[in-house]
Amino acid sequence: MKRFLKLNELIRNKCDAVLLMSRSTNPDTNVQYYSGLDVFSASAVLYWKIGNEPLLFLGDARHKANVEKVEIEKREDIYKHIRRRRHKTIGVNYEYVSMNTMKRLRKELKGVRFVDISNELKKIREIKERREIKYIQEACRHTKKALRIAENAIYEGKKESDIMAEIMYYYNKKSLKPSFDPIVASGRNGLYVHVSPQGKKVKKTDVVIVDTGCRVEGYCSDMTRTFCIKPNKKQEEMIWLVAEANILAAKHCYAGMSASELYELVHAFFGKRAKYWKYGLGHGVGLDIHESPSITKESKDVLLEGMVFTIEPGLAIPGVGGARFEDTGLLTAKGFKKL
Repeated sequence: MKRFLKLNELIRNKCDAVLLMSRSTNPDTNVQYYSGLDVFSASAVLYWKIGNEPLLFLGDARHKANVEKVEIEKREDIYKHIRRRRHKTIGVNYEYVSMNTMKRLRKELKGVRFVDISNELKKIREIKERREIKYIQEACRHTKKALRIAENAIYEGKKESDIMAEIMYYYNKKSLKPSFDPIVASGRNGLYVHVSPQGKKVKKTDVVIVDTGCRVEGYCSDMTRTFCIKPNKKQEEMIWLVAEANILAAKHCYAGMSASELYELVHAFFGKRAKYWKYGLGHGVGLDIHESPSITKESKDVLLEGMVFTIEPGLAIPGVGGARFEDTGLLTAKGFKKL
């Protein structure tokens, strides 16, 4: 209930009820955040009339949750329940509700005004609770092991897809779900930010990027390392430069700093090579693999104590390869602590 009270502080002047909808094929992790339901295995609707106990509507009430559950046969039962409360304004997460769903809501709940509370939902989840940090730290521990397995699997002639398979085997053995499909990108494939492992065989002179993460109790980790069996001078310089940029950003990150300032610090460090850096410096991590804050040049976010986010500088130099070093960490009063 503590999380609902925090939400109430932010939305009490906007609406008198909240309606969050999630499908297992397109999960809204806010439903999990407030109800404890595993949204990747069950579809549900979370309804909260402000001042009352929240209700979770789902087709099979045997799913675990920490709020009162109401088993339903059809969506119409939810609308009947809400209509009896005669709400004036209901807050919804516009980032997860499709146009067709909004059309249906307006038809079923006539006279109700719907408002977007997606920003408020993000704001509350920025600062992580002790339990959340514990889960993310545990996920990071497993991810470090998976990266060591990947490193040992990299040798000349090994396929990218086979390296990925070894990572997945470790996760499966530990009954862990990946935060996202692991990325194993060698040689020219390392020039792209997102690329699926292929049947391409690793060459001795290829730079190999491995980006992976897993979930513990739904909470994600996200880490990246760069390897090369026999790097030439340019590759070695690129790899060390990116590794130093990661260390620099972590060392100079502090609570109250603007996200764009941290980005600019690394951009200046890269100097003329910054033209080969094509994406942001990092992102928040939690129940979603990408959360607030966003650490980019254009970001308006401020880095606060209690936030968990990644620091991920990288370069992609044609003819040389790509390099990325990423760590998930917690911002404390003393600075950025890698988890």
